[in-house]
Amino acid sequence: MSETAPELRALPKSSSLMPVALLAIVGLVVLGGVLLDRAGYFQRDHRKMAPDVTFYARDGKPVHLTDYRGKVVLLNFWATWCAPCVAEAPSLAALSDELKRTLPDVVILAPALDDSGFKAIDPFVEKLHIETLADVV
Repeated sequence: MSETAPELRALPKSSSLMPVALLAIVGLVVLGGVLLDRAGYFQRDHRKMAPDVTFYARDGKPVHLTDYRGKVVLLNFWATWCAPCVAEAPSLAALSDELKRTLPDVVILAPALDDSGFKAIDPFVEKLHIETLADVV
């Protein structure tokens, strides 16, 4: 039995142009970014601030997003009924603890969206050991 080599088939012409088209698109995006940067579009005063939002701390006092002005805020909404949120909470709490030690200008603010507030989230906070993360609703 003799085995024959598999046939080589040419790619359709449209497939051979795909890498060139993608490279051209990437090039245009980069060029556009460079031109916008040179025009001053990405300067700090052109950035828009997030609107002020009020949350409530465990003691009932209001916590405003503007209280963190000048810091980088990672705002993470979660709820006890959201399985992916609960799964990510321990990692987010560990990151928050690490950031407090290493980059104090970066804050993770994680308001819980449960209707009954701390009554609903306290059992999860204790079970998941995320005390430092779940301090606003």
